Amino acid sequence: MKTLQSIRTKQEFQSIFDHGLILKGKLLKVWVDYRVSGSAAERPLRLAIIVSRKTAAKATDRNTWRRRIREIMRKKYAAKFRNAAVIVVVKKSAQIAVSGEIEKEMDRLFSSVAFEQEKKRE
Repeated sequence: MKTLQSIRTKQEFQSIFDHGLILKGKLLKVWVDYRVSGSAAERPLRLAIIVSRKTAAKATDRNTWRRRIREIMRKKYAAKFRNAAVIVVVKKSAQIAVSGEIEKEMDRLFSSVAFEQEKKRE
């Protein structure tokens, strides 16, 4: 079974932007939506990564960002965020960041999501 699934439709994006939890960092902006539809016990993490031309002018650089973030999500968060939809937007300030900084930022942002989820369960 796949560990990641792409978010593709305009309706999915709009739903996540409207109802998702927004996390803002120096390098990334992340929307996380836990709303589930249907039988989602086996549904993998749905992921979209947005890197604008203003952030990275060359397509190869934008694709490198997407590959780095997708790999971090696959290794660290795919199991934790099963049945969730995540949109990651890379900010322009991330141009000078290295991969290790991105991973630290994601750890910090997603630890706050875990904290929010625990509060909702109580």
